[in-house]
Amino acid sequence: MSSDGSKYRLIYTEKDYTDVIIESTDKDSVMEQVFVNVTGNMASYMIAENSDPITPESAFDIPSDFSDAEIERRAVLNHIRLSEAQEALLGRLNPEWQKRQKQRNATLLVQIKNNFKR
Repeated sequence: MSSDGSKYRLIYTEKDYTDVIIESTDKDSVMEQVFVNVTGNMASYMIAENSDPITPESAFDIPSDFSDAEIERRAVLNHIRLSEAQEALLGRLNPEWQKRQKQRNATLLVQIKNNFKR
């Protein structure tokens, strides 16, 4: 809650730094943002658990000279995998949240692709 109790707040605090992620009188929009953040983190962990870990020894096997096309392909694929996992989790909580996040993820995918066209 805000200091005057009139608004709901989702904040991030680390040491002396505080960031207001969302502040609203609508508790449902704040709860949606909470679960968008939580499912985004969960999706990252889910994807990481199903990936081969990079050990100090294997780090030298990773090509350092990826082509721009390969970097773009990997960025797009990573975004798609994370988006699908997050959207599936959100869908189990609230289909409307899932629908809105799917639209946001699609917009972000276009932005990712556009960044590579510069």
